[in-house]
Amino acid sequence: MNFNRRQVLATTTAAIALGFAPRGFAQGTGLDGSLDDALRGAVERGDVAGVVGAITNASDTVYSAAFGERKHGSGVAMTEDTVCNMASMTKAITGACAMQLVEQGKLDLDSPIATWIPDAGKLQVLDGWDGDKPILRAPATPVTLRHLMTHSSGMAYTQWDPELLKVAEKTQEGGAFPALDYAKPETWTVQPLMFDPGTKWDYGIRIDWMGRLVRR
Repeated sequence: MNFNRRQVLATTTAAIALGFAPRGFAQGTGLDGSLDDALRGAVERGDVAGVVGAITNASDTVYSAAFGERKHGSGVAMTEDTVCNMASMTKAITGACAMQLVEQGKLDLDSPIATWIPDAGKLQVLDGWDGDKPILRAPATPVTLRHLMTHSSGMAYTQWDPELLKVAEKTQEGGAFPALDYAKPETWTVQPLMFDPGTKWDYGIRIDWMGRLVRR
């Protein structure tokens, strides 16, 4: 969605205020109307076909609204209970859950994740090629939760890392790594790390591993 500076400031201020206010106060002061205008405006400008917005605090949902359509031109209204694909927005949620477990002493940032997921000890680093055969070695340092949190674990995605894609094409049936499956531990370690943990940055499956930690 496209917002100018004034809209960003107004919408952000309203959202923060709503987060600390009971629903009745928000409705009485018109703060919820500011958010309505921002979300409805995004639909009217054509930025999005439909949008749902909600703000909650520890005890209440202080704002929720939906505008537009579920699919452009469908005539089916977007509603507050419409199921949407959140995609990578789940990463922030998973990170927050992991940090809550750190606060509770159930996880820590700097211990090897193999402490909780022994299979992580099988992860190896791509260290070159012998013809079409990848050369793998043990990582210089084990993957930690801090590495997962900061995209520095060595994990990557094939669509953005040509070397990892090459590994899949040369070693996997069909040229693709199997989908990650909680019931099949081997699917989690078949992809090599692209560098030693903590030495570089790359966007990859590290949040899936973090979700596995939270799940345990």
